[in-house]
Amino acid sequence: MARRGYSSEFRRRVLDLIDGGRRVAGIAINLGISEQTIYTWRRQARIDAGIEVGLSTFEQGELAAAESPPGTHATRPTVISSSAFSAFQGRLLHSSA
Repeated sequence: MARRGYSSEFRRRVLDLIDGGRRVAGIAINLGISEQTIYTWRRQARIDAGIEVGLSTFEQGELAAAESPPGTHATRPTVISSSAFSAFQGRLLHSSA
């Protein structure tokens, strides 16, 4: 079963690695996530920045809240600690891209 719910900090740090010149394929392999997941995060970041057209993260949250039955709460995403990300990032720095 696929993992769901990476923290926004984790996603931002992965995108920072791409902005720094790292290849998506190498990051995906080292972090154990799919390339498509990273491309999806990148597209959403571009939408949030106004570079691409689509629903922003805020708008998606508002829509989800409006569609959920009264009294229910959306599940919280799984959060990966900074230290866990740093361990993965260390693996990235020592691997070939």
